[in-house]
Amino acid sequence: KISLIVVKKTETKPRATAVVLENGRLYVDVSSSVSGREMLVKTPNAQVVYNTAEFAVSFANGCTLVEVTDGTVTVVQSAGDKQSADVTAGNYLGVGSGYPFLQRPITGDTKVKELRLVDAVTEQSVGEGFEGPLKSEVLLDRNKVVGVLAVLAVTDPPIVGSVKFELEGVPPVTVDDPPYVFRGKPDAVRGDGWQPSKGVYKLTVYSYSKSGARGAESKPRIVTFTVKGSVDY
Repeated sequence: KISLIVVKKTETKPRATAVVLENGRLYVDVSSSVSGREMLVKTPNAQVVYNTAEFAVSFANGCTLVEVTDGTVTVVQSAGDKQSADVTAGNYLGVGSGYPFLQRPITGDTKVKELRLVDAVTEQSVGEGFEGPLKSEVLLDRNKVVGVLAVLAVTDPPIVGSVKFELEGVPPVTVDDPPYVFRGKPDAVRGDGWQPSKGVYKLTVYSYSKSGARGAESKPRIVTFTVKGSVDY
């Protein structure tokens, strides 16, 4: 028996004994061997090899997350030295920049690793004028950093239940589906963004084990930064 349950804006391409997951989350439950064959789930940066197992594979923000409920799967990196690692029941493994390539227990604990200032349309780094993560005491010069902005939360694991952004003077914004991007207001869509004027800002961000800012809450990631200058929009 094979069950595939696709959720969270997933794009998949079925192939003979492989499923290609381009984005989102895929649940797999194989309760008995299929003619002894190994099967694959492929993401842009990893392959998950399995026979009989129950697990979930997610891909977002350039990271693959494999969570195993029953059985054992083998995760192989698609690039670099193509390391492989077994992931056993009750454990998860993340594949992506900044994540150690080893299995860790599924505990429900999450954290916000860092915040990044991104372009609201491309969701990529704003590039020239601002480099690195968004940290406290940062000075954001709007004469250099132009355009419509957004803030991307990078979490550990790379896919969590939800992320909540709290900016002073703005209603809290909760994002359930990755990428976890703050666009300055609730119900914003891709392309909408944040256009901060001069002043001092305090942004507090939490991650949660469940959607809707429910479940176990992480420690807050708090940044206080200053915006100067102005641009014509």
